[in-house]
Amino acid sequence: MADGQVILGCYERFVFGYELFLTNEGVTNQESEGQPLQSRREASLSQAFASPAHLASVRCVCAKEDIAASGGSDDVIRIFDLNSKRDLGVLTGHEGT
Repeated sequence: MADGQVILGCYERFVFGYELFLTNEGVTNQESEGQPLQSRREASLSQAFASPAHLASVRCVCAKEDIAASGGSDDVIRIFDLNSKRDLGVLTGHEGT
């Protein structure tokens, strides 16, 4: 199971979702002068989805729990379900950027 998710957008109109995995990789320094041992954490990403979400560049993304939203230069907001890795639809009709 993933330790977290990373959501990002790009100038080429795509929204990408990645699953984040963290592992402990052992000791990085030895105990000395009363300092505790420290473990090194490794992070890896695995692509979960890619969606050609917008007609122009993606300007922002935001996520909360299992839902993510992206806003693009095309003046629409797209909503994504992070559990099913699906695009849920578009919010339109708002005024201004």
